[in-house]
Amino acid sequence: MLPLQDLLNLPDAARKLGAFLLIKQLGKGGFAPVWLAKEIHGTTELRTVAIKLFGLTSDGSGSLGSDPHCSTNSESQRILEEARALCQVEHPNVVRFHSMAYDPTHEGLLGLAMEYLDGTALDHKLRLRRDNGYKLPVADTLEVGSAIASALVAVHQAGLVHRDIKPGNIVETHGVYKLIDFGLASLKHHKTQDAATVRAPHIAIVDGLAFETMSSHLGTLEQGSATSHIVSGTPGYQDPVCVQLHSPANTSSDIYSLGATLYECLTGAIPAVAAARMDNVPGVKAEVIDGRTSPPPVCVVAPEVPPILGKLVDSLVAPEPTRRPHSAEEIAWNLERIRQQLAGKLRPLPPESIGPFRGLGRFEETDRDVYFGRSLEVAACIDSLRVRGLVALIGPSGSGKSSLARAGVLPAVLDGALRSPKEWDVVITSPGADPKSAVLEALRGPLGGLPAKPSPESLVGLLSSRSQTTGRGLLLLVDQLEELVTLASGDSQAFLAQLLTLLGSQHIPGVRTLVAARRDLLDPLLALGPLGRVLTRNTQLVSSLSEVTWGEVLDQALEAYGYHIEDDEMRVELLAQLKGTESAMPL
Repeated sequence: MLPLQDLLNLPDAARKLGAFLLIKQLGKGGFAPVWLAKEIHGTTELRTVAIKLFGLTSDGSGSLGSDPHCSTNSESQRILEEARALCQVEHPNVVRFHSMAYDPTHEGLLGLAMEYLDGTALDHKLRLRRDNGYKLPVADTLEVGSAIASALVAVHQAGLVHRDIKPGNIVETHGVYKLIDFGLASLKHHKTQDAATVRAPHIAIVDGLAFETMSSHLGTLEQGSATSHIVSGTPGYQDPVCVQLHSPANTSSDIYSLGATLYECLTGAIPAVAAARMDNVPGVKAEVIDGRTSPPPVCVVAPEVPPILGKLVDSLVAPEPTRRPHSAEEIAWNLERIRQQLAGKLRPLPPESIGPFRGLGRFEETDRDVYFGRSLEVAACIDSLRVRGLVALIGPSGSGKSSLARAGVLPAVLDGALRSPKEWDVVITSPGADPKSAVLEALRGPLGGLPAKPSPESLVGLLSSRSQTTGRGLLLLVDQLEELVTLASGDSQAFLAQLLTLLGSQHIPGVRTLVAARRDLLDPLLALGPLGRVLTRNTQLVSSLSEVTWGEVLDQALEAYGYHIEDDEMRVELLAQLKGTESAMPL
């Protein structure tokens, strides 16, 4: 077996793990170093990546062997399983994971290849501001919080936990904040260790202060036992429950770490350091680290912070998990409402007589603030629209395609989520029996009139010119696209089919198209020649809500109006009925 250090000590040209040539070390994330690498096949260089390296240890059941997928090594299996899940997480605020790197000549080594981000870490930005006597502005803090909360929705829905959220693991690249450096399963499941090992002092530098995470500052903690876990994460950002009980991180731990990060953004210090400063003592306050006391409220440390934001962050860093928000999606919703309120654009919720549920009706743009459970799908669609001319939402009848488009994607576009251009207009239509007339009528207003004999090509030209001359983008939503094959025919059908093909086949600055169609009627749409190929390349599948998401939707919808279910048995019964009801989505 070639140890990890031996690989790293090889000459530059020989420092390879599978197809990846290691160039230079970028940093040390958690327990594993991160290297800049190039993926090379033969003489062709495919891409530049960051690769996280793991040196696996034998657990007595054998080494990694020639095929990691057939290995009996439990540590490698855990890493592979969690890496598999990470590679399936697609979110604009999460670093993109590509593949595992393995080479049988380097037995015992694994690498996780991921997107290389050329940007600035949030801890660097905070350090520069702190050195100059400034804190991160509220608007920037809201942007960080919204991005990472949205990222955590995707991570938690994939059944994963980040385990080490902190400013050093948040990178701003091209105006977007991304979450990086996930702790893999090897950090979660450690071998049995005796009390002396668990209690060994570990020096950490936090906020410029050095302190021991498991000895002098935490001297009142119980001694470790044979079932103890090493606490993953970074001191000061760790969930106090994990510190106190030596327990592995969970989704609530990620929520605490996000809260500690936002607390630092707003006050200039992590909660334990802020508490020590309030007591006029150096270092950190151990009672905050292990959860024996709450941190001082944000607005006490930084009175200039808006109370509504300070109160939310205070709830995130509550020592007791029951006092924290239930989910990352709830945090993202609250941050967006706070952003609206501070900008003087807070929209009233629909009246209680209407409430947050729509029965058999769809959610519209006016329902955006009571539309829950789809932040992941909205983010994915926005990410696709940034680089594609057309995106197709395809799903079963009643899966919520129209609501996703109208109450999720369109409001995000109107709020500037596509970034360029800054201002957008939205046009909505459905094919009906005469799709040509429908789309021409929809575009007549934004285009300021139409040619005497409009063609798909001339419309595309006019849309492109409009964006260049006005500086405003236009998003065309064609809902119920299946009507193109169920109700329409002839030249009128061909007109819209050709227009959508042109819009989806090229990237026209400031022009985007979103279509929604039933999955069971997809075959006839795919048979429409070039349009079928465009739909195939640009499809986003829409599924019914999962059981876990149903619970979050139910809780958030009620909490938006200040209510909650007091009887846990009632909540269980409601979710059981939803799960057992055919086509529950429209209800």
